[in-house]
Amino acid sequence: MSAGLDAVTTRLRAVRRGFLDERAFVACLVGTWLLTAATHHYIIAPASVLSTVAADLGVTPARAVWLVSAVPASWAVTNFALGVWIDRLGDYRMIAIGTGIVVLAGGWSWWAGREGAFGSLLAARLVAGVAVGVIWTASTNLVGGAVSDANRGTTIGVFITSAPAGFAIGQLSGPLVAARFAGTPTSSR
Repeated sequence: MSAGLDAVTTRLRAVRRGFLDERAFVACLVGTWLLTAATHHYIIAPASVLSTVAADLGVTPARAVWLVSAVPASWAVTNFALGVWIDRLGDYRMIAIGTGIVVLAGGWSWWAGREGAFGSLLAARLVAGVAVGVIWTASTNLVGGAVSDANRGTTIGVFITSAPAGFAIGQLSGPLVAARFAGTPTSSR
């Protein structure tokens, strides 16, 4: 009887561990999905209100477009080298560092925009682009490594939907945010 009870107890513990592992994986997938959707929102948000941004900052639209291009440009230029740091420091740590940098760069962007400081805003977005690349790469590693080969394509496919979702939300919310803060004076004028 004791052997049967031990077998049942062992099986219940395995089921509980599996359930907890599954919950942790879902939390990881949802968390990284939301984080990368937010960073992709940050990338594209100025695009739908570019003429307004250009006018408010006193630059031409051809110059203002760099505010959109800066993030993916710095991501593309630096991601080769940053992959080495992701391998050395680990996905979790680099996601945390990248998130901190994006939050700081977001605050810097807000300040620079309010001040009408185009150069500072562009610099903030260049810095954010480096961190966005780290977050995207490390999150993809994390999510893809958490599942078996049999489920990896599906899992990464679900995760990658965060990019177009973030872009769509950024495009839709840009005009709403601009309308909310229309006429807000900048201190540089």
